[in-house]
Parts: sequence; C-alpha cells; structure tokens
Amino acid sequence: MLYSIFNARMLKVGWVNANSKEEALAHAKRLHPAAAVERILSPSELRQKAYEEEAEMWSAINRSYR
Repeated sequence: MLYSIFNARMLKVGWVNANSKEEALAHAKRLHPAAAVERILSPSELRQKAYEEEAEMWSAINRSYR
C-alpha cells in the first residue's frame, strides 16, 4: 500500500510503499523525525469516504433523514 509522508508542519514531503502503517511510519521517521503518514486512497475508496461523510452531515443536519 502507498502512504503519503508529512513533515512536522503537515506538508506532504513524499511517499512510501509499505505493508502496514507501522512500517511506513518507521521509514518516514528515519527521513523526518517528526513525520506522520496517511494511506493514499484509491478513487473508489475516495468516493465511498465522500459518500459516508455526506450521509453523516445530512443526518446531523436533518434528523428525519436516515
């Protein structure tokens, strides 16, 4: 899986291919001591995430929407 690497200011500074988030974070910390990682989502995962966030927003705004 691909992970984006972010520095201490949360600016994207690169990417790493790793089997788990722990491996990706270990690699990132070797390059940038205060690094963070986030998995790069596929287009279908991005669509699903956007759908879930929109459904959550609508249910929070309109209680009768479920």
